[in-house]
Amino acid sequence: MAEVLHGKGYIFGAKPSTFVLYPNDNASAVSGYVVPSIEGANLTYSANLEEVMNDDGEIVATIHTGGYIEASFDLLPEGATVADAKSSARIPQKGDTLVITGMPVVACGPFSDAFNVTTSGGTILDNRWVAVGNGSLRLVKAGKATATAVFRRYENIAPTVGIT
Repeated sequence: MAEVLHGKGYIFGAKPSTFVLYPNDNASAVSGYVVPSIEGANLTYSANLEEVMNDDGEIVATIHTGGYIEASFDLLPEGATVADAKSSARIPQKGDTLVITGMPVVACGPFSDAFNVTTSGGTILDNRWVAVGNGSLRLVKAGKATATAVFRRYENIAPTVGIT
């Protein structure tokens, strides 16, 4: 059912138009992978902070390094068949990369469009989302399976050729 909005504006929906997963060897897209439904996404920005103190123990400077954004996706493995649903339940392994398009355009940290990645060709990283190796799949006796996958985009990793 479509949302009906009266009054203030709100962002609705987390379903991308594409959600393409690449294996950690950065080759072509994962074969047979079926896109799960995105139930929700949590976006955060993080960086390292070093505080410099003088002899009196007062903070006199700060050094900021290592910025990245992180998205945790709540997923519903689904498909036209049970086999498709099982394929969509794949938990990405560390180093797998992800290209997303069609999500709401939201600025976060240095990214003017945090969720969406504009290109997806061959062995080029294209500042894709990178799986950090944290993911889970929850199966229950009665009810639907749910999964979580965590990815990061790093502000200073420029598009580059992957190692083959």
